[in-house]
Amino acid sequence: MIAVVCKNSQDCVLTKFFADTLYCVVPVYSLNDLHQSVCSGRIKVVLFSESAFTSTSPHDLHNVIEEIKAYGVSQNRHIPVVAVLGRKAAFNSSYDLPVDDFIRTDLCDDALFYFLRRFAAVERLLADFRGKVDFSSALRTDPNEINIAAIDLDEFTERRLRSIGFMVSAYQLKERSFSIDKQNINCLVMNLGNLVENTKEYLDFLDNTPKCFSLLLISDKIDRHPNYLQTSSFCEEFYLGYSDLELRKRIQSLILHARVRSRLYKYLFDNVRLTLRDCLTDTYNRRFVDDCPAQLRASMERGACVCILDADHFKAFNDMYGHDVGDNLLRLLSAAIIESVRSSDLVCRYGGDEFILIMPNTALKDAHDILHRARENIFTKVFQIEDIKISGLSVSFGISYCSSDKDLRKAISNADMELSKNKKLSRKEAASSKQSVAV
Repeated sequence: MIAVVCKNSQDCVLTKFFADTLYCVVPVYSLNDLHQSVCSGRIKVVLFSESAFTSTSPHDLHNVIEEIKAYGVSQNRHIPVVAVLGRKAAFNSSYDLPVDDFIRTDLCDDALFYFLRRFAAVERLLADFRGKVDFSSALRTDPNEINIAAIDLDEFTERRLRSIGFMVSAYQLKERSFSIDKQNINCLVMNLGNLVENTKEYLDFLDNTPKCFSLLLISDKIDRHPNYLQTSSFCEEFYLGYSDLELRKRIQSLILHARVRSRLYKYLFDNVRLTLRDCLTDTYNRRFVDDCPAQLRASMERGACVCILDADHFKAFNDMYGHDVGDNLLRLLSAAIIESVRSSDLVCRYGGDEFILIMPNTALKDAHDILHRARENIFTKVFQIEDIKISGLSVSFGISYCSSDKDLRKAISNADMELSKNKKLSRKEAASSKQSVAV
């Protein structure tokens, strides 16, 4: 629900616009009514019409916006306050009002809809993941902590960005010697004119840029609106003829959206990682193999060798030293396996002391060579657990070839049968060795 602060009947155009875009709108005609509406808990965004914004004293605006913000903080919410101004509207931009953003529009442009969609997305994420994700630091956008990557900007615009409190790093796209994702960058700022004139080059750059960044396209003309960027949730435009206050607020609000997205992506990534990782060894788990996620399918496009490996007589270690030592031994064993195979091989704990190795694009002979070296490495390694030293740990394995992810279950079954055969053979050899010694 959006509260639209109106001054007169002419502002009904603004209210009608949102009604046409399926937003639920509450017109408000006084600051006192605005505060009551916000405290009802139903308001998601507050919009000031041009007439209401420009005719209200900065002092009164400051007070009511601060009250809205304080209420939002008390409810663990973010309630954006936005001033909607016409393209030629004038206001005292030297007064630093605590609004979240300004938007200049003729009310017939889809830019207003996309602009508000960003704020709605932030509020929805905060609501859906409240109590699960800590967004508190993301909601603070101090200009002095914001690093901007200025891509092919002129010196005047760079100086302007620095003058309003941002830290600016200048880059030239043609140099191709920088990596945005490895820098402490919060926002990309580019010239819309350069993008229009060199569309393919710039779009290739943007396609390879992580989507956790926000992008601001600045322009010295108002009438440039490239349709291929209109639907991007992380990209917006800004006309250089507008005030420094508007420029600063626009960048801060874009970064707010980016930081909330970044926190959410990290939360989702960590949760997916937890569901696919073994909590004891931090290798992949059985669910990873059984569900066959995209990473696993991609590694098996040209077939793979599947190996099941387990430690011989592992129960004896648990019986002798206890399960705590056994758990620590499993951790060290998994580390030794990872150390012994290639970085492209996927190591999964399948249960107990059994591990599955998926070795993509590997012939059976090469897989046998790798596993024999791994077994030798594990056998000669001394595993230190507190004051206990364990050496001579032997492992058995079975290998099968898998032509695609569709044959994975069958390949695991074949490898398991070979493992059982090899373990029986190993036990017979051990028994025969004991008899020879006895004789």
